[in-house]
Amino acid sequence: MAFKDIKSTFNFAFQDISILNEYNKQDITNAVVRRTNNCLRPIHYDAYLLDPRTQGFELEDEHKVDAMKFIHDVSQSLGIDVGIDLANYRAKQGLSRRPFIWKNVAEMNPVIWERTGPNC
Repeated sequence: MAFKDIKSTFNFAFQDISILNEYNKQDITNAVVRRTNNCLRPIHYDAYLLDPRTQGFELEDEHKVDAMKFIHDVSQSLGIDVGIDLANYRAKQGLSRRPFIWKNVAEMNPVIWERTGPNC
Protein backbone atom coordinates (compact mmCIF):
# COMPACT_ATOMS: atom_id res chain seq x y z
CA MET A 1 0.00 0.00 0.00
CA ALA A 2 2.93 2.33 0.63
CA PHE A 3 4.01 2.09 -3.00
CA LYS A 4 0.46 2.73 -4.15
CA ASP A 5 0.34 5.82 -1.92
CA ILE A 6 3.68 7.06 -3.26
CA LYS A 7 2.53 6.71 -6.85
CA SER A 8 -0.75 8.45 -6.05
CA THR A 9 1.05 11.29 -4.24
CA PHE A 10 3.40 11.83 -7.18
CA ASN A 11 0.50 11.90 -9.63
CA PHE A 12 -1.33 14.43 -7.46
CA ALA A 13 1.76 16.61 -6.95
CA PHE A 14 2.66 16.57 -10.65
CA GLN A 15 -0.30 18.83 -11.36
CA ASP A 16 1.39 21.68 -9.47
CA ILE A 17 4.96 21.15 -10.70
CA SER A 18 5.52 23.18 -13.83
CA ILE A 19 9.30 22.65 -14.17
CA LEU A 20 8.77 19.00 -15.10
CA ASN A 21 7.64 18.17 -18.59
CA GLU A 22 5.45 15.15 -19.35
CA TYR A 23 8.49 13.04 -20.22
CA ASN A 24 10.03 13.74 -16.77
CA LYS A 25 6.77 12.96 -15.01
CA GLN A 26 6.40 9.68 -16.90
CA ASP A 27 10.02 8.81 -16.16
CA ILE A 28 9.42 9.30 -12.41
CA THR A 29 6.21 7.26 -12.55
CA ASN A 30 8.02 4.45 -14.38
CA ALA A 31 10.79 4.49 -11.77
CA VAL A 32 8.23 4.08 -8.98
CA VAL A 33 6.61 1.17 -10.84
CA ARG A 34 9.99 -0.50 -11.39
CA ARG A 35 10.91 -0.09 -7.72
CA THR A 36 7.56 -1.51 -6.67
CA ASN A 37 8.03 -4.54 -8.92
CA ASN A 38 11.57 -5.06 -7.60
CA CYS A 39 10.53 -4.87 -3.95
CA LEU A 40 7.23 -6.70 -3.71
CA ARG A 41 7.03 -10.46 -3.90
CA PRO A 42 4.19 -12.97 -3.42
CA ILE A 43 4.98 -13.25 0.28
CA HIS A 44 4.17 -9.54 0.67
CA TYR A 45 0.85 -9.98 -1.13
CA ASP A 46 0.23 -13.03 1.06
CA ALA A 47 0.74 -11.00 4.23
CA TYR A 48 -1.67 -8.34 2.99
CA LEU A 49 -4.22 -10.96 1.92
CA LEU A 50 -4.10 -12.64 5.33
CA ASP A 51 -4.19 -9.38 7.31
CA PRO A 52 -7.64 -9.51 8.92
CA ARG A 53 -7.96 -5.73 8.77
CA THR A 54 -7.82 -5.63 4.98
CA GLN A 55 -8.01 -9.21 3.66
CA GLY A 56 -6.17 -7.91 0.61
CA PHE A 57 -9.05 -5.65 -0.33
CA GLU A 58 -6.98 -3.32 -2.52
CA LEU A 59 -4.76 -5.95 -4.12
CA GLU A 60 -4.98 -6.29 -7.85
CA ASP A 61 -6.49 -9.61 -8.95
CA GLU A 62 -3.13 -10.80 -10.30
CA HIS A 63 -1.52 -10.18 -6.91
CA LYS A 64 -4.32 -11.99 -5.08
CA VAL A 65 -3.68 -15.00 -7.29
CA ASP A 66 0.08 -14.71 -6.63
CA ALA A 67 -0.61 -14.64 -2.88
CA MET A 68 -2.94 -17.64 -2.99
CA LYS A 69 -0.47 -19.61 -5.13
CA PHE A 70 2.28 -18.79 -2.64
CA ILE A 71 0.10 -20.02 0.24
CA HIS A 72 -0.76 -23.15 -1.73
CA ASP A 73 2.88 -23.88 -2.61
CA VAL A 74 4.11 -23.39 0.96
CA SER A 75 1.33 -25.52 2.42
CA GLN A 76 2.03 -28.28 -0.12
CA SER A 77 5.74 -28.21 0.75
CA LEU A 78 4.74 -28.71 4.39
CA GLY A 79 2.44 -31.59 3.49
CA ILE A 80 -0.78 -29.82 4.41
CA ASP A 81 -3.66 -28.41 2.41
CA VAL A 82 -5.05 -25.06 3.49
CA GLY A 83 -7.16 -24.39 0.39
CA ILE A 84 -10.51 -24.88 2.14
CA ASP A 85 -9.41 -22.88 5.19
CA LEU A 86 -8.20 -20.05 2.96
CA ALA A 87 -11.45 -20.02 1.00
CA ASN A 88 -13.49 -20.01 4.23
CA TYR A 89 -11.36 -17.20 5.68
CA ARG A 90 -11.74 -15.07 2.55
CA ALA A 91 -15.51 -15.70 2.40
CA LYS A 92 -15.93 -15.45 6.18
CA GLN A 93 -17.47 -18.92 6.19
CA GLY A 94 -16.87 -22.04 8.29
CA LEU A 95 -15.12 -21.15 11.55
CA SER A 96 -14.49 -17.68 10.15
CA ARG A 97 -18.21 -16.88 9.83
CA ARG A 98 -18.79 -15.87 13.43
CA PRO A 99 -19.10 -12.07 13.86
CA PHE A 100 -17.29 -11.98 17.21
CA ILE A 101 -14.12 -13.14 15.45
CA TRP A 102 -14.12 -10.06 13.23
CA LYS A 103 -15.36 -7.57 15.82
CA ASN A 104 -11.97 -6.27 16.98
CA VAL A 105 -9.68 -7.05 14.05
CA ALA A 106 -9.10 -3.35 13.31
CA GLU A 107 -7.22 -3.00 16.58
CA MET A 108 -5.50 -6.39 16.48
CA ASN A 109 -1.89 -6.91 15.46
CA PRO A 110 -1.87 -9.21 12.39
CA VAL A 111 0.93 -11.30 13.93
CA ILE A 112 -1.27 -12.03 16.95
CA TRP A 113 -4.16 -12.85 14.60
CA GLU A 114 -2.04 -15.43 12.78
CA ARG A 115 -1.29 -17.17 16.08
CA THR A 116 -4.81 -17.05 17.51
CA GLY A 117 -7.17 -16.60 14.55
CA PRO A 118 -10.14 -18.82 13.68
CA ASN A 119 -8.10 -21.49 11.91
CA CYS A 120 -5.52 -22.08 14.65
